[in-house]
Amino acid sequence: SAQFTVLSQNTLHLGWGKAPYQLNKNTYLFNQILIPGNFDVVILQEVMQQANLATITAGFMPGTYNVVQTVPLGPGTYKETYGFLVRVPAGGNACCTIVQTPTGQNSHTYIGGGFPRPPTGVFVQPPNNNVTWVINYHAMFGNVGQRRTEVSRDAPAILQFQTGHHLRD
Repeated sequence: SAQFTVLSQNTLHLGWGKAPYQLNKNTYLFNQILIPGNFDVVILQEVMQQANLATITAGFMPGTYNVVQTVPLGPGTYKETYGFLVRVPAGGNACCTIVQTPTGQNSHTYIGGGFPRPPTGVFVQPPNNNVTWVINYHAMFGNVGQRRTEVSRDAPAILQFQTGHHLRD
C-alpha cells in the first residue's frame, strides 16, 4: 500500500478579499501549516480561481511542491477550485510523483453527477511504486439533509476512481 502523510485544509475562500487580508491569510496558511514540510500531499478546498496556487506556492515554497489547481467547480455563479500540493521527489525527503492519467491529465474530476463540486483526484506514485488516488472533496454548505444525500453518493465516486473505467474512454 502507498504510505505518505496527507493534510486536508479548507482555506476559507483563499483569493477573496482585499490584498492586505489575502496576504495575511496566505502568510498564515503557508507559514504555519505548510512550511514545516510535514506533509507529503496537501489537499485544499475553497481555493478561489483568482488565488492562483502556483504563484502563491512559488512565493512561499519554491521548488518544494508540484501544484495542481482544478478548473472552477460549483453551482450557479459561486465557483471554487480544489488544490493539490504534492511534495517534489528530491533529496531523500521525497514523496510522490504525480502520474498523468491515461488521457494526459494531472487530475480527474468525477463524471457521475450528483455533486455541486464533484470529487477530484490526483494519481500519485510514492517511492514504493504503488500508485494511488488522492481524492479531494468539499461537501455543500447549508441544508443538512441535502448534504447527507450528497455524501451518500461518495461510494460510486470512489469506485469510479478505483476501477479507472472513466480513464479508458
